[in-house]
Amino acid sequence: MKSFVNENLILKNRYKLVPRTLVFIQYEGKIVFIEKVKNNSVVQGRINGVGGHVELGEDPFEAAIREIHEETGLQVSGLEMAAIIFVDTNTNPGILVFVYKAISVGGILTESREGKLVLLSRDEAIKDDRIMEDIPLLLDICDTHRSNDPPRLLRYVTMKNGELRIDIIP
Repeated sequence: MKSFVNENLILKNRYKLVPRTLVFIQYEGKIVFIEKVKNNSVVQGRINGVGGHVELGEDPFEAAIREIHEETGLQVSGLEMAAIIFVDTNTNPGILVFVYKAISVGGILTESREGKLVLLSRDEAIKDDRIMEDIPLLLDICDTHRSNDPPRLLRYVTMKNGELRIDIIP
C-alpha cells in the first residue's frame, strides 16, 4: 500500500509559482513604463515595465501580448524573452516573471485603469526615484539580448533587512 504522508510532506515544501510577464517596449526612441495606480499593487506609485499575470489557458508569450494591448494599446514586433526571474518570496506561492523586450509598430498609445504611462529614455529611467530598483539591470539584459540567445536566469531574494538580493544564474 502506498503512503501519501511522506509524499504530501514533500509536496508541501515545494514552491508553487505565480507566472507573470514584464515587458520593456521601445516607442519612438523611449521606453514605455507604467506607474501603477491600483491600491492592491505592491508597485503602486512606482514605475515598472508593462505586464501582469498569465491567465489560465495562456502561455507567457500570449499573456505578454495581451498585457501590452490592455495597458498601452500598442502593437509590437520582435517580442523576445530576455530573462526569467524566480522571485523567492519566502512564502508559497512564489513568483516566476518572464521578461520580454519589444518594439512598438503601431496602435495608439492609450492609458488603462492599471496606471499612468510614462515614456522615458534609458538615462531618464535610471535617474527617476520612482523606478523599481531592478530596472537598470533588466534594461541592461534586454539591451544585450540577441534573438538566438537563451533568456538570462535570475533569482530575487528579499533579505531580512528588506534589501533585494539579485543572483544572476550562469
